[in-house]
Amino acid sequence: MTIQEFLKKQSRQDLSKSKKFPVRELELDPKGKYIAFVDDAQHSFDVSIVLDDQVIIASNCDCHVQEDSCLHKIAVVMAIKNKFTEQKRLTKNKQTKGRKAKLRESDELLLQMDKDVLVHWLKEVFKKNKPFEKQFLLTFGKKEISYTPEQVKETTEQVIASVAGKRKTLEAVKIKKILDLLTIALEPVETFVVANINKPIAYKIFSTFLDTLYAFDHRVSHYSKKLGVYVDEYIERFALSINNIQDDKQWRHIVEIQLYRLFELPYLTNKEYDYMLVQYIYLTASHQRMNQYVDLLKEILLAKSSKRYLFRNDFTQFLLKVSAKHNIYQDVRVFFDN
Repeated sequence: MTIQEFLKKQSRQDLSKSKKFPVRELELDPKGKYIAFVDDAQHSFDVSIVLDDQVIIASNCDCHVQEDSCLHKIAVVMAIKNKFTEQKRLTKNKQTKGRKAKLRESDELLLQMDKDVLVHWLKEVFKKNKPFEKQFLLTFGKKEISYTPEQVKETTEQVIASVAGKRKTLEAVKIKKILDLLTIALEPVETFVVANINKPIAYKIFSTFLDTLYAFDHRVSHYSKKLGVYVDEYIERFALSINNIQDDKQWRHIVEIQLYRLFELPYLTNKEYDYMLVQYIYLTASHQRMNQYVDLLKEILLAKSSKRYLFRNDFTQFLLKVSAKHNIYQDVRVFFDN
C-alpha cells in the first residue's frame, strides 16, 4: 500500500501517539530502504521501511509487536512523508527561482588562481595529509595503487581524530560524520581489497580496519547504533566479495582459511568479526556454493571432533542450525557431544 493509504488506515489515536515519538537519524540506503531509530520512553527501536515509488513493500521494527503497523513504524512513515513534502517544496522553489547557480567562493578562487601557486599549495597539503595524496594519485595517476594494513590503520585513525579529537564521549551526529568520512576516505582501499580478495593482503586490511574501529568503539562512549550497522555491512560486503570469486578452488581455499582460523586459534583470541564473516559467507552464498560450504564445514567438524571448543554461543547455534538444515547433524553429532 502507498504511504497515504498506510497512514489513512491508522486510527487517529495511534497517529497522535506516534507523533510524540522522536525519529532519529532517518536515512535512505542504496537499496531503497529507510532506516531510523525511534525513541519510546527509555527504549530506542530500530525501524526499517522499504519503499518502491512511495509504495511500502516491507517494514520491520525490533519492538517485536506482532501487528503490521506498530507505533514506531507509523512514526517513521510519517517522518518519510514529511521528508517527501519538504523535498517537493524545495524542488518547487528552485524551479520558481529559475536563476543560474551562483559559483561558490572556492570555485571562483580556483578559476582565478595561478597554476604555480596552486601546485605549491597542493604539495604542502600532500605533506600533511597522506590519505588526500593517495586519493589524488588514484584519481589522476596512471600507476596502479596498492595499500598496506599500516596505511589503512593510519588513515582510519586520522579520520577519527579529525572529528573526535581526544574526547571520550561523542554524540550520534559525530559518529555519523566519522563513518561518512571513512566511507569516502577508504573507498579506493575497498576497491583495492575487492580486486585482491583472493590474496592474503585483503584479509589483513579487513582485520586491521576492524581492529582499529573496535579500539575506537571501546575508547569512546556513545549511544549510536550506526557504528554497529556500519561494521555489519562492511563484513557482509567482504563476504560477498569472497563469494564473487569465480574459481571454485580459490573460493574453497579462502573459505577454508576463514573457517580453520576459528578452530586453530586459542580460545578468546578469535575476533567477533571472524565469527561474523564465516556466517555471512554462508548466508550470502549461492545455492551451489552453500552446499560446498556445508561439505567443507562437515570435514572440519569431523576433523576437530576430538577437542572441545568454547565458541561464542551464537556461533555454536549457527553451526547447529546449518547442520540441521542440511541434514548432516547425525554425521557431525560427535563434535557437539564433546
